[in-house]
Amino acid sequence: MRPLKDHAVAVALGKIYNEGLYTLSSYDSTNAKPNFFTFNKNYMDLFGSNPVPSAYFAYDTMKILYAALDAVGPKKTRVKDYILKYSKVESILEDFEIDEFGDATRQYAPMVIKNGELVPFPN
Repeated sequence: MRPLKDHAVAVALGKIYNEGLYTLSSYDSTNAKPNFFTFNKNYMDLFGSNPVPSAYFAYDTMKILYAALDAVGPKKTRVKDYILKYSKVESILEDFEIDEFGDATRQYAPMVIKNGELVPFPN
């Protein structure tokens, strides 16, 4: 069995069994950033449903990749070097940094599944 990496899927599949489950997440459904609301509205208009948390991470990834391709072209070593120099990234969820290995370093917060929703803990 593979671990579920998407909180929304885990919550939906677990139904009542996940109620009260604690986890760490960089996704926060109570985010107050204006671009969070804009993304949600555009996603809903396009797909007819609310975005799952992985949609935000996918959007951030494509935004960085597009910026790199636009700046240096399609040569992969140049794209890699460009991305590695991208120290701070303005994200829909929370700004993050990219380390020397190309990994995103994000802040994680304690969350709990309450009434079928992933919410910050304590709440």
